[in-house]
Amino acid sequence: LAQAYETKNDFDKAVEQLESLLLDYPSNADIHWQLALIYEKQGKIDQAIAELETVQQLNPDNRQVTDKINQLISQENTEDEDSEE
Repeated sequence: LAQAYETKNDFDKAVEQLESLLLDYPSNADIHWQLALIYEKQGKIDQAIAELETVQQLNPDNRQVTDKINQLISQENTEDEDSEE
């Protein structure tokens, strides 16, 4: 259902569905990953990074997660530099 909302760009509903799932499955890395991607689409980079850090704790050997965290941190730093100019 969350993916259906995401497809329709109804990110708030998608987040609501995923957060509801996390109440029952707090250790499900896939749910945290999907939530992070939606937060990224919403421009909520800090929240996306927080979710990805949870995924990283659940799957410490997943290089894709580390790469995504680094990408978002770099993106956030670039945006901060642009706003200072």
